[in-house]
Formats: sequence, C-alpha cells, structure tokens
Amino acid sequence: MGKLRSTKGRLVSSNLDEFNEAYIMISCGDAQDFVPFGRDYLEHHPGEVGLPPPRPSQVPPHIDLLRQLDTVSINGSKEWWDVRHSKDGLTEEELYVSGSRVVWSRGQAGRIGSRQVVKCMTCDSTVVHAMFATFYTYPDQPPLLGEPVPEEPTGKLYAYGLLCRVTVGL
Repeated sequence: MGKLRSTKGRLVSSNLDEFNEAYIMISCGDAQDFVPFGRDYLEHHPGEVGLPPPRPSQVPPHIDLLRQLDTVSINGSKEWWDVRHSKDGLTEEELYVSGSRVVWSRGQAGRIGSRQVVKCMTCDSTVVHAMFATFYTYPDQPPLLGEPVPEEPTGKLYAYGLLCRVTVGL
C-alpha cells in the first residue's frame, strides 16, 4: 500500500492502484447564533423622536396608494447588517440597518461588552442601502494656493453612506 498524504482536508493514497479517501469531519461545539449589536441597541432607542411631521399637501389619491406600497417588501426582514474587521483583526465595526434606522458601532472583535455606538441615525423613509466608506484627505494642501495636489493622501476620514427612499409630493 502506498503512503497517505493530506490534501485539502482529505487523505489520499499516493498509489493510484489503491486509491482510498478518508474524509475528515470538522465539528464545533456550543454553536451560537450571531445577534448584531445594533438590534439590541435599537430595542432601547426612542425611535423617530425629533423628526419633523409630514407636510400636508394636496396629492392625488393614487400617491397615497404608492406610499402604502412603499412599506410592502418581498423580503420578510427589513433588517440587515455589515461587519468589517480591522487589518490587525483586533477590532470590528458593524453597520446595522432596520427599516429607517441605522446604527454604526465599533468594538473589540469577539468581545460583546466592548461595543460602543459611533453614530445612530433615523431617516424619514426606509433605508435602501448603507455602506462603509473611507475618504482620503489632503489637509496639508490648501486648495486655493494653486499648488499641485500630492499623489498620496495625508489622512483618512471614516464614515458611512446611506441611500434612503425618497417620497415626492405632487
């Protein structure tokens, strides 16, 4: 019988006449569901406090129907999130979206109690898309002097971008 060698998680015989495979099963104990930090945070959030009331307007009746359809979704859940890890793997950021609310939090990777809210925002309509963004800045270069902009940025500004559904009143 030929020697066995490991190839990508399986044992394979080096002798083609005696081709035997033994698959290795990887199991984990104490599996847990991931609960986004933003979901727990929004349970205690006051909601849409401080938003201006909708403006009264003379709108055609079909616009009201369109507004009601705006709340209908084929997707059963109106929540989603994105987690990004730092390059060193020690910290992570979460962008949690639920309906018209967004929570941006940051903390140590794997430590639940270390999370802190960076920013929380409530839109007057449903959030369609949200994403992390990094803007590279040139703070040492005044734009009015006419000097060329350096090729390499001198700073970074971390932020997130939102795309909310807009309702147009006619």
